[in-house]
Amino acid sequence: MATKSRSPNYPAIDLNRAIDFARKLYAANHLHKASAEVVAKAIGYTGLNGSSLTAIAALKKYGLLEEEGKEFRISKDALTILVEPASSEERARTIVKLASKPDLFAELQSNYPGSVPSDEILRAWFLRKGFVQSTVDTPIRAYRETMELSYAQQALYNAVPPAPPAVQTPKPVVAPKVGDLVQWESAGTLMFEQPRRVVSVTPDEQFLFVEGSATGIPTKEITATQAATATQALAPVLPPILSSPNSLIALSGMRQDTFTIDEGTVLLQCPAVMSAASYEDFNDWIELQLRKIKRSISQ
Repeated sequence: MATKSRSPNYPAIDLNRAIDFARKLYAANHLHKASAEVVAKAIGYTGLNGSSLTAIAALKKYGLLEEEGKEFRISKDALTILVEPASSEERARTIVKLASKPDLFAELQSNYPGSVPSDEILRAWFLRKGFVQSTVDTPIRAYRETMELSYAQQALYNAVPPAPPAVQTPKPVVAPKVGDLVQWESAGTLMFEQPRRVVSVTPDEQFLFVEGSATGIPTKEITATQAATATQALAPVLPPILSSPNSLIALSGMRQDTFTIDEGTVLLQCPAVMSAASYEDFNDWIELQLRKIKRSISQ
């Protein structure tokens, strides 16, 4: 009597489907031990038969089930896959590990690392291993789909992380030079109808003065529109000397007051209208200037 030819042992389903079966068993039985019949019913079969036994065998080959005597329970690796989020690197690495758990699949990966060969090459390989011609398509499909899952998981932790956004280093504020044509922008409003030429810059370069105005303008609010020529840049870096209070030109939208003391004229120029917050800042600044002036009083 002729002996019926049998193919070598292999998982007849792919790893992704095996994980789905493990998920159903975990939902029904958690981590408790269960008989083969209980496992079969938990994963969707009516009881023990050829199909359910094949599925249980695949779960064992992938390492998703642990066998304890005549009973089974979900393995630690299966639990990692089931409870970790899809983005978890530990979960991804566990899936990749279990994809190589079946001896036959591990040997195939060793022979064809990095990619899955064509079905023709796989068919020849399986037939040389003793598989029956009529059943060889099943392990080919199981291997190919398992490797697709494995490579997708590898991509999760082998992907090159995106480069951090480039740090925009602010350009240092360079004070315009004497002779430069400049525009003054305050609170989003251009204060000059036409650019004006710088006539002097304070020694600390925090303020500058332009033609037609004795107002000290904050350097940070100034934009140079045309650099000075070598001749224009030779003017002294000093505040302008006021010949008389009447020579002061107030800009549109600004309030200007003068007060004469024995040592000279005091000029105050500020926006005609300001917010409550700006007033508080302005008040603090005035108090600071008064403290500085007090320190300069000659004894």
